[in-house]
Amino acid sequence: MQESKDIDKLFCDKCDDFVEYNIESIKESRNILNQEEIEINAKVAVCKNCKEKLFHEKLDKENQKRAFDKFREKKNILSVKEIKDIRKKYKLTQKEISRLLGWGEITYHRYEKGSLPDQTHNNQLRLIKEPSNVKILLENNSDNLSNKTIKKLHKRLEEMIANKNKVEVTLPEELYKQIKMKAEKDKMNISEYLLFLITKENAADKAEKEINKLKKDIQTSILRYKTSPAAVWNQKSISEEKVKYKIKNK
Repeated sequence: MQESKDIDKLFCDKCDDFVEYNIESIKESRNILNQEEIEINAKVAVCKNCKEKLFHEKLDKENQKRAFDKFREKKNILSVKEIKDIRKKYKLTQKEISRLLGWGEITYHRYEKGSLPDQTHNNQLRLIKEPSNVKILLENNSDNLSNKTIKKLHKRLEEMIANKNKVEVTLPEELYKQIKMKAEKDKMNISEYLLFLITKENAADKAEKEINKLKKDIQTSILRYKTSPAAVWNQKSISEEKVKYKIKNK
């Protein structure tokens, strides 16, 4: 299907000349790492005269990225953005994270530029999403890093681990004012009061779940008692309340 025209010219082998071309969408299959054929909706340049497909460097790179992205999703491989985000959250340079991981700097640089990491490197990158794993890695690979980088990373890890247990709450201004008034009335600062509310709600929810579970267990026990061949069930002489009492006090 024809999508757009471009006034630039490309060389056509069949016409043996530089020609004008159209950009069309076609289904195209690309082999990724000699592992798998990935089908994509590719955009290609087509000669206006002979309809031959032409090489267009920019379009080819875009098509390759589409194929890589599809392959990444299928194989659970981190995207370029995810790889960059991991490095940035630890405030490291490409050189620093390469040394932390024990990789060559060029290898890591290629991954941020769009190359596909192999399975081992992909797994390592996934593991260092967790600060506790980076802490272990730092202990093992500290010889590869400068003292300045070690201090910087230690500080960042402490911040991240400390913040992991913090609860962040965004409130509308009016609700914030109401909660602040109630907190002051109970002689608490707003952070303490919010934590109290959250803990109270969680405790109530947990208690309700435990009560429902107990009720279910009791009902199951009663049903088992009623249907057991060894039990003599007499609706007139034994009420469910007595059975509940017996179960509760076993």
